[in-house]
Amino acid sequence: MQEENKSTIEFSKPPFSQGGVWLMRSFELFSQRPAFWNSLVIVLFFAFFLINAIFGAFAPIVIFLLVPFTSSLAIFAAEHLDQKITEPMAQHIQLGIKKHQQTLLAYGFVCMGFAFILGFIEQFALAAIGIDMTQYSMQNLPPLPIRFKAMAIGLLIFLPLYLAMFFGCTLILFQGLRPLKALEVSLTTSIACWRPVLGYSLLLLTLVAVPLILFSWASNLASGAEAIQSLLSLLGMIAFIIFLLIITAVNMIMAYVAYCDVFGPTIKQDDPNDNDDQVLSEF
Repeated sequence: MQEENKSTIEFSKPPFSQGGVWLMRSFELFSQRPAFWNSLVIVLFFAFFLINAIFGAFAPIVIFLLVPFTSSLAIFAAEHLDQKITEPMAQHIQLGIKKHQQTLLAYGFVCMGFAFILGFIEQFALAAIGIDMTQYSMQNLPPLPIRFKAMAIGLLIFLPLYLAMFFGCTLILFQGLRPLKALEVSLTTSIACWRPVLGYSLLLLTLVAVPLILFSWASNLASGAEAIQSLLSLLGMIAFIIFLLIITAVNMIMAYVAYCDVFGPTIKQDDPNDNDDQVLSEF
């Protein structure tokens, strides 16, 4: 099934279980160059830490402008590994980002604008139920019920932006869409493909939550033995850092994997076959 014009985008609707396939496929690409991916995540964490330290309250602005470029770096790196492209990875990434750099910068501004609007809406929603998060800090965390309410409201309000950004960057890089159009197509496609998106999100949440629960349980069992508790804290910190590096890299790779599954390979084959599960969506 071929595209008849530029306003027609073809996509498929994978089942719920495909979310797990996205995770495994992303980890497979990570395992091909773990040193590269871990180094990339460390550099990004360090860069974001410096941005927060230097720009303070304006740090989110700078980070939103950088995220499309860091995401593009990971997407092109994943494409390079997946397609076994012969040119050097650095050259492939550089050429790809350079081709779309103006659109990516505009995309960062648009996403930042939507995030600020949703942030104000979140504050009004929290104030409406009597929650003032400004009175809390990292040293004075809110009670657990308040944290759960704030997280639930924030998730609900920011969910449309998350879905709009789910395929947004890849649609700019591989379909050549403008920022607003990419967000629109991504939102519509993510809603149509809610099953694998939900499956992937739940699986990722489980992978993060289970180790934390097990560590808390083991720490409580050893609460009477300070030496064992100190050792568990050290081992837990090391394991958490390694786990965080892997999960962050896998989540960045997932943008490419999910795009290929839903919209098709980035490097088209000569004679693609029709797929009965594919949907022709016009935007």
